[in-house]
Amino acid sequence: MLEVVKLIADTLGRFVDPKAIAVALRERDKRRLGAELFVFYASLNEVVSDGDSIVSSLESFCAAFEAAHNDEFEYKSSSGSDWFEEKLLRQRSSLVRFGKSAQRLSAELQIVDRDACRRLRPLISGKLNALDGLLRALRTARLPMNEPDIASLLELGSLDDNGEELAYELQVEMRYAIQNDFLKDSLLIRRPWNRSTYRIVKNYLSQRDPKSKLDEIADIAGAIRDSLEKYFSVADILLEVRDARLKDAHDKYLS
Repeated sequence: MLEVVKLIADTLGRFVDPKAIAVALRERDKRRLGAELFVFYASLNEVVSDGDSIVSSLESFCAAFEAAHNDEFEYKSSSGSDWFEEKLLRQRSSLVRFGKSAQRLSAELQIVDRDACRRLRPLISGKLNALDGLLRALRTARLPMNEPDIASLLELGSLDDNGEELAYELQVEMRYAIQNDFLKDSLLIRRPWNRSTYRIVKNYLSQRDPKSKLDEIADIAGAIRDSLEKYFSVADILLEVRDARLKDAHDKYLS
């Protein structure tokens, strides 16, 4: 489920390079831009932190299963799978805040890189966007074991041979396919965790390597932090940050 987060973060992270910042500061209010970047940075860190917690739990499950040597082993706490579902819901809330921050920041991106903004639209805007597909899976207590690859996500925002945006019908078809990719082979959290679960999780950890992807996303967050420290003062940020921006819990994703 991390490829879409990485692509969004990387696209917006490039926005804060020195040349782009110089252009943006001539066109937009510096404090507002600094606040948006700070909120995006904070929300991205939340996604990484929650992701680390999920991956650690999956690793603990595999270790417990291997230590038990029992085909009938079930990894359940006294409250069943509630403990893990709570982790998914926490990650989903973080992703909602991340998505809303990305939408606001992408509006700023238009003034420095319209192509990047166009690539972002199918990822974070409109019906059946890629991030929405991930959120839908988490809302139904499913942990995506499969996800669209980067090529598929980039193709959504590409142009055809004539330099035009892809036909609407084709975009809808591609968006449906990406939504289904998040559900395909997803782990149903509310079912007992047994040998079958172990095989799925073990394969996910080894083949998808979510820990490495989280490290890559953390590196992007670090680059954004460096840009914040270089181009903005604490006053630039704190004078504009409002509680409402940090508490975007009630939006269409949570309805």
